[in-house]
Amino acid sequence: MMMNCNTETPLTLATTELRQPLSMMIALVEGGAHLDYRNKASNTPMHKAAITGRREPIKVRTPVCAYLA
Repeated sequence: MMMNCNTETPLTLATTELRQPLSMMIALVEGGAHLDYRNKASNTPMHKAAITGRREPIKVRTPVCAYLA
């Protein structure tokens, strides 16, 4: 699993850095990224999105989960 020095995964970075993260989130999760992986502070990608005020990743989480079901 790839992560930076703060244990942020590509999925976490996609949810906090991209304006329209849906396609990247789907690609990462299809490739094996875990939606519930927690960083050093025990935050998931969705926690980080909420903390940083990013609503789009939270809105697209349901479609991502539905797409993968």
